[in-house]
Amino acid sequence: MLFREMMQEGERLSRQMDQLFRSGYNFGGFPRFRSASLPGLSVRTYPLINIRDEGEAYKVEVLAPGVNPDSLNITANRDSLTISGERSAPEGALPEQLNRAERSAGKFSRSFSLPTVVDVNRIEAEYKNGLLQVHVPKAEEARPRSIAVAITN
Repeated sequence: MLFREMMQEGERLSRQMDQLFRSGYNFGGFPRFRSASLPGLSVRTYPLINIRDEGEAYKVEVLAPGVNPDSLNITANRDSLTISGERSAPEGALPEQLNRAERSAGKFSRSFSLPTVVDVNRIEAEYKNGLLQVHVPKAEEARPRSIAVAITN
């Protein structure tokens, strides 16, 4: 009988812990655990990006609605890019008034590797309607080129 009672108590504690995390309980001043999940991602990654190879350059599209364009910063080195900025909180809403909070706010930074060496001096970026588009030219040595084949008899 003792084993059965221990198992029931363990199940009860497990349910209570699950309920705490689902409710968004504020653990000692840390942010509430109420955030959206994205298909295929176990942890939300922000901002979301697409990188497309366009031959002589990469086109990086960064989905960043609500970001103050003046806060955006792009840092590049030979084969990586870091995008950082800040997204402001919704105006007028107090945290205790929110029933559901899927939109994060605050500073962010996202770094990723690029497949080849790039020309950091020719990178250009434009932010429009919540989309940051970054044109990242490949370095001369990384660009595709045609090589003529010599035919000998």
